[in-house]
Amino acid sequence: TYCASFNGLGQSDWRMPTQPELSALYASGEMNGQGWTLNHTWSSTPNGPGYHYIVYLNYGYVNWYDDTFDFMVSCVR
Repeated sequence: TYCASFNGLGQSDWRMPTQPELSALYASGEMNGQGWTLNHTWSSTPNGPGYHYIVYLNYGYVNWYDDTFDFMVSCVR
Protein backbone atom coordinates (compact mmCIF):
# COMPACT_ATOMS: atom_id res chain seq x y z
CA THR A 1 0.00 0.00 0.00
CA TYR A 2 2.96 2.34 0.57
CA CYS A 3 3.93 2.48 -3.10
CA ALA A 4 0.35 2.68 -4.32
CA SER A 5 -0.23 5.80 -2.22
CA PHE A 6 3.20 7.37 -2.89
CA ASN A 7 3.21 10.63 -4.86
CA GLY A 8 6.89 11.29 -5.47
CA LEU A 9 8.23 13.89 -7.84
CA GLY A 10 4.66 14.85 -8.70
CA GLN A 11 4.10 11.38 -10.16
CA SER A 12 1.59 8.73 -9.16
CA ASP A 13 1.02 5.08 -10.16
CA TRP A 14 4.05 3.77 -8.24
CA ARG A 15 4.36 0.08 -7.34
CA MET A 16 6.75 -2.27 -5.55
CA PRO A 17 9.21 -4.05 -7.86
CA THR A 18 9.15 -7.82 -8.24
CA GLN A 19 11.96 -10.03 -6.96
CA PRO A 20 13.26 -10.62 -10.53
CA GLU A 21 13.30 -6.83 -11.14
CA LEU A 22 15.32 -6.22 -7.96
CA SER A 23 17.70 -9.07 -8.79
CA ALA A 24 18.19 -7.63 -12.28
CA LEU A 25 18.88 -4.20 -10.77
CA TYR A 26 21.58 -5.73 -8.56
CA ALA A 27 23.07 -7.66 -11.50
CA SER A 28 23.20 -4.52 -13.66
CA GLY A 29 25.51 -2.77 -11.17
CA GLU A 30 23.65 0.50 -11.79
CA MET A 31 23.20 1.22 -8.09
CA ASN A 32 26.91 0.89 -7.30
CA GLY A 33 28.56 4.16 -6.36
CA GLN A 34 25.29 6.13 -6.42
CA GLY A 35 25.18 6.79 -2.67
CA TRP A 36 22.22 4.47 -2.07
CA THR A 37 21.94 2.42 1.09
CA LEU A 38 21.97 -1.09 -0.34
CA ASN A 39 20.13 -3.29 2.09
CA HIS A 40 17.32 -5.81 2.34
CA THR A 41 14.59 -4.50 0.03
CA TRP A 42 11.06 -5.87 -0.12
CA SER A 43 9.68 -7.14 -3.40
CA SER A 44 6.06 -7.59 -4.40
CA THR A 45 6.70 -11.29 -5.12
CA PRO A 46 4.88 -13.43 -2.54
CA ASN A 47 6.14 -16.66 -1.04
CA GLY A 48 2.90 -17.89 0.44
CA PRO A 49 0.40 -16.08 2.68
CA GLY A 50 2.10 -13.45 4.84
CA TYR A 51 5.55 -13.84 3.21
CA HIS A 52 7.38 -11.97 0.45
CA TYR A 53 10.80 -12.18 -1.14
CA ILE A 54 13.50 -9.64 -0.35
CA VAL A 55 16.69 -8.86 -2.25
CA TYR A 56 19.79 -7.72 -0.40
CA LEU A 57 20.96 -5.20 -2.99
CA ASN A 58 24.51 -5.11 -1.58
CA TYR A 59 25.19 -8.77 -2.48
CA GLY A 60 22.27 -9.93 -4.64
CA TYR A 61 21.15 -12.36 -1.94
CA VAL A 62 17.48 -13.42 -2.23
CA ASN A 63 15.42 -14.76 0.65
CA TRP A 64 11.86 -14.58 1.94
CA TYR A 65 10.58 -13.19 5.20
CA ASP A 66 7.42 -12.79 7.19
CA ASP A 67 5.68 -9.54 6.19
CA THR A 68 6.12 -8.17 9.72
CA PHE A 69 9.89 -7.62 9.30
CA ASP A 70 11.15 -4.04 8.83
CA PHE A 71 13.14 -3.75 5.60
CA MET A 72 13.64 -1.10 2.92
CA VAL A 73 10.98 -0.39 0.30
CA SER A 74 11.69 0.88 -3.19
CA CYS A 75 8.91 2.05 -5.48
CA VAL A 76 9.02 1.96 -9.29
CA ARG A 77 6.78 3.15 -12.09
